[in-house]
Amino acid sequence: MRNNPARLTVAEGELDVRLAVWAGFRAGKRAKPSKGDVCVSVGGDAMVEDDDEITAEQHTAYRTILDDADAMQHAIVDAIVLEYPKIRAKYNGFQMQMPAQIDATSIRDLIELTSISIHNVHADGVAYVGYSLACAWDSEHSVGVMTHGRRVVEVGGADTAILAWIAERDLERR
Repeated sequence: MRNNPARLTVAEGELDVRLAVWAGFRAGKRAKPSKGDVCVSVGGDAMVEDDDEITAEQHTAYRTILDDADAMQHAIVDAIVLEYPKIRAKYNGFQMQMPAQIDATSIRDLIELTSISIHNVHADGVAYVGYSLACAWDSEHSVGVMTHGRRVVEVGGADTAILAWIAERDLERR
């Protein structure tokens, strides 16, 4: 794999990067540990078809993804661990596949970062970013986390990472 590009370009509206801090995570004990490779896309679900320019806010978000990967990984893991009891309760009869409790260490065997979406929605000079993670307890819906800067906005199903309205709602509440 090549080095992570320093900047996004229009031709690279979607690209693969390596975030070493996510290496070793895996969505289930039978899954191979991740090498930290993840697909980054620009625009989320609100990409304008003829939008051929990546904004300064999206570039800033991309630099945050690369430069603050360690801080973001900790924020995302902590947010999922905090939300886990609610997530587990939603799966009622399927809880046998979910540990009763998790922590920042045990979650490494339950989730794996698979993709990142840099949204068009932005505030304070940085675009919102969604992180999609495969998880051991739901291979279809996974886990999604919406962030802004180093702040976790919301944890939910995989669509949480790609839905621009979640970022827009957070923007309105600011």
